[in-house]
Amino acid sequence: MDPQGLKLRRYWTLEPVTQLYLPSNEAYAEAFLDVFTEAVRCRLRSEGPAASMLSGGMDSGSVVGVASGMLAKAGQPPLATFSMMGPDPKSCVETRTIKEMLTLEGLQPHLLDYTALDALMPELEDLTWSLDEPFEYYMTLPRALYLLAHQKGIRVLLDGVSEM
Repeated sequence: MDPQGLKLRRYWTLEPVTQLYLPSNEAYAEAFLDVFTEAVRCRLRSEGPAASMLSGGMDSGSVVGVASGMLAKAGQPPLATFSMMGPDPKSCVETRTIKEMLTLEGLQPHLLDYTALDALMPELEDLTWSLDEPFEYYMTLPRALYLLAHQKGIRVLLDGVSEM
């Protein structure tokens, strides 16, 4: 917009991509793993240690598996992980899955019991009120983990959080 009025212009055009045809499901899986591994590698570059959330889901579990293997191969320290767990693994599949994942070598786990968030609540509330847009309440638990990672000096935190 300028003094003469509103002007519309195209600033971006979606370019169609070439369809990928591979000979087998295994070839597609290998191609995906190559792209996924490169994406994780690019995100591990940081000034200081990078870490990952570990929620018990496929997304963060895949990131942790690839990232921890890369760091180990490069002789780097273990990958710090941040997980929210319930007090009873029998009643929570995510907690059971996180515990199973933490048996992998090359991880430095940081665990937060979701029933014990009282210490983080004042800062979480301040962060929520400072947002410029509506806040999705489902994000309170991931935000608690972001806050814990920040308190531990982590500047890059990989996660598998997706939009709802």
